[in-house]
Amino acid sequence: MLIKFNGTLEEVEAKSLADLVKEKNINCARVVIEHNLNIIDKDKLADVTLQDNDVIEVLSFIGGG
Repeated sequence: MLIKFNGTLEEVEAKSLADLVKEKNINCARVVIEHNLNIIDKDKLADVTLQDNDVIEVLSFIGGG
């Protein structure tokens, strides 16, 4: 299926956000995952089924001072 991942069109095998996290080797402890402009709770990733043309953004936290 074709999705937009962090601004780039990509073909993925994942069926859910949880599958995509595994496929991309994403450490969920340090990021927020946005699906079609909605931030998804980490415990709900398996509940979100991916579809063609979905937009996924993985946002990292950066500290500073």
